[in-house]
Amino acid sequence: MSTNQSFASELQQTETSIFVNWSGGGQIKPVEEQWTLDSIFRAAAGFPNKVAKYPQRCWAILTRYPNNYSFLASSLNHIAVRNFANVQQYAVDLLDDFMGHKSNLRIIENVFDEPTEYVAGPGENPVDVRAQDLVRNRTKIKAEMAKIVKVIETLDEDPVGGLKNKPSDIEPPEIWATRLPVRRTIFEEDHPELAPISESIENALQSFNFVWADNEKERSELLKKMQNPPPTPKKPQKQIPAPPPIVTPKALAGMIKKDRDILDSLESRKKYGAFLFDQSSGMPDRSITFNDVLKIEEATLSQGWPRRLEIGLVELGDKEVLGYYELEYAGKSLVKFKNGSDKDLAKETNDRKSKLTLDLDSAQKVVAVTFVIGTNSDGSVFGIRSVEIDVKEGPKQKLRDRSKDDVIVECVAPEGFGLKGFYGHAESKRPIERIGVIWGK
Repeated sequence: MSTNQSFASELQQTETSIFVNWSGGGQIKPVEEQWTLDSIFRAAAGFPNKVAKYPQRCWAILTRYPNNYSFLASSLNHIAVRNFANVQQYAVDLLDDFMGHKSNLRIIENVFDEPTEYVAGPGENPVDVRAQDLVRNRTKIKAEMAKIVKVIETLDEDPVGGLKNKPSDIEPPEIWATRLPVRRTIFEEDHPELAPISESIENALQSFNFVWADNEKERSELLKKMQNPPPTPKKPQKQIPAPPPIVTPKALAGMIKKDRDILDSLESRKKYGAFLFDQSSGMPDRSITFNDVLKIEEATLSQGWPRRLEIGLVELGDKEVLGYYELEYAGKSLVKFKNGSDKDLAKETNDRKSKLTLDLDSAQKVVAVTFVIGTNSDGSVFGIRSVEIDVKEGPKQKLRDRSKDDVIVECVAPEGFGLKGFYGHAESKRPIERIGVIWGK
């Protein structure tokens, strides 16, 4: 029996893999010779001789510590060598989860860019497309990613102990993905049962209601009908309603045209849909130089409402006017918004305060703000003379009493809303000349 026949009988219905790596030139098989089982074995058997004939120097040979027993014998008492062999697959799974959460964060960013193009996902407790819900869930996803990083750090310090104490509170990214908003087109494609049956499919289904005919003419007509179905009529484009306004009519009336065009634009409605700009008061015909919404959107806040509000009066000539306000949110670190100037604070007496400070707990929110506008003898406005604050589940507070010549502007939050911040006009290091309230949920 020949060598090939012997190999063929022994290795029938088996799979053999031979891997060879080399550096440099040379041939391990003549070019004109075909690869056979016999030639593979000859090439493998002769390979060590070719390596010995043309050796090359190595810069380094990397070997795992446990495989180098002489190193272990001499250095094990001085160097702590951790064995990561048993945690490799667990670490790979953690990396997959981490990248899955990053992908979910990208989906949330896409929803921020095009909120009207997304609908709620099919999962349990789906995430709303409103900015506030997206921000809250983005924070939760980042918290899951932080848990994974903490587990990796634990495994690095103690592979054995870290593997025994696997945390069970890390939510898989696949669960998050089912709760996140999905594009309208993808939703319709993944849920065809919600779409009407096309005419071509309906015709094909009807064709199965009778037995295949022996009549050649009927058979030919049926084949043509199935191979060339009539075109499906295009569905009319669904009209997506425009996002609701984020500025009240009275607030629009008090703005200059440039600010109206910006805040009432479609882009602003999409981006700041969770907020409502109420009417402003103070000196007329002033542009918007500060807007707390911009800072609120930039900061990731752990609480929906401000924790502290401070409002102060300053002296301007012989008058007292609103000088500044300061809002404080509690996030990972304190986030403060301050506008205006506290220079030349109004003088305090036993019954007259120069500033009003409110420390709010998590259950409290400001639900009404009243601005008291001071006027001169000729009826012209000289500034905001006082501010009154109404807190839900708290007392109403004010800086000054009203007088008969004052103009009163009351801003009341809609149901479920509360104070988020302010917008208005204040020159650098100067008192606030015009101010309005920003509500939110």
